[in-house]
Amino acid sequence: MTAAVSLWQPLRVPAFRVLWAAQMASNMAIWIHTVSGQWVLTAAGNPGTVVAAVQTAVTLPFFLLALPAGVLADAIERRWVLVSMQLTIGAFALALGVATALGGTGLVGLLGATLGMGAASAISIVAWQSMIPELVDRTLLPAAATLDGMSFNAGRIAGPALGGLLLSIVAPQWIFWLNAVIFVVAGAAFWRAAPRRPEQVVREAIGAAFKAGAGYVWRSPVLRRLLLRVFLWTFPASLIWALLPVIAHEELKLGSGAFGALFSSLGIGAIVGGVILQPVRARLSPNAVLAASSLAYGGSLLVVATVAFVPVVALVLTLAGAAWITVLSMSMAIAQVSLPPWVRARGLAIVLLVHQGCQAFGSLLWGALGDLAGVTTALVVAGAILLAGGVSVRWLGLRPVDGEAAPGR
Repeated sequence: MTAAVSLWQPLRVPAFRVLWAAQMASNMAIWIHTVSGQWVLTAAGNPGTVVAAVQTAVTLPFFLLALPAGVLADAIERRWVLVSMQLTIGAFALALGVATALGGTGLVGLLGATLGMGAASAISIVAWQSMIPELVDRTLLPAAATLDGMSFNAGRIAGPALGGLLLSIVAPQWIFWLNAVIFVVAGAAFWRAAPRRPEQVVREAIGAAFKAGAGYVWRSPVLRRLLLRVFLWTFPASLIWALLPVIAHEELKLGSGAFGALFSSLGIGAIVGGVILQPVRARLSPNAVLAASSLAYGGSLLVVATVAFVPVVALVLTLAGAAWITVLSMSMAIAQVSLPPWVRARGLAIVLLVHQGCQAFGSLLWGALGDLAGVTTALVVAGAILLAGGVSVRWLGLRPVDGEAAPGR
């Protein structure tokens, strides 16, 4: 993406603007549910592994379903996929609210509903990501990918803060019912504004479609190296999303409202970083951006491990959020411009599979390490891995796209 392209230019496309807002609302509702559920389990005295399991229940379906979701999104009209999945998530939220009101929801019920919501969300996000190139020109894809990441993290701002606020004033079932309404509204927006495809893109059998998608990615040096960097980034970076409730409750002694505000620091950093760092990123090579982001995020985790002063923790979490959006939006932009239309959804699904799989399994591993050796040890280990990852960019960096610099230069 060149400096001449404004970050906000994709929002001039009416369909992208409406769908972007709908996706942001859906993301917000997912985080209202996730963070509220994590806090309820934390306040009930559950160990860090159980608390982190809520994060795993949301992200694990991406690992299991990303590639099938890509096959589905390449084979049928993505508009139908988006609408049906939003309504499915809404149904889970509604059922969870009813069960909670009747006193029938426990740990198993909460995790089960979260797993179902995560599965539907996984299918929806793959379809949405593969639809973006149909909405904006190729020159706008890096900006659109950054805006998409910002909408996701805007949900992380509003979701934790609103979830913490609602937990302090209403019963949990009202939070779940609010989420159900948000998902239905998002589904209606996708129905009205999503483009219709006149014909199917993929006509292969399911097995052949899997093989073709995985084979294309494996034969692409750009995508192979991109997947390696996504793994080296997401696995250690997932710690803070999984264990921040434990850090806030056990280490910083914060209540639900303050925890929501602290969690929002990550999302604020992602949005501010997306706006402020976009012109800087446009002038740097992708590898320079990746190295700087890894070093900044790793350093932030080390500060959280050693400092108990809440304003300082919030400040470094803001820096971590900026690094998070920078790496992930750049990664998705590289994937989108590297994949032809016939295999785009499957290729993007594989990138999401690696990212969300690292979050799902990383959350459990970091939670287990936090229980066994302490949260401080887990933070130091993850921070050290990120610092090493930043240095390794010199030898294992991202590869150019189509003989030119990858997006972001």
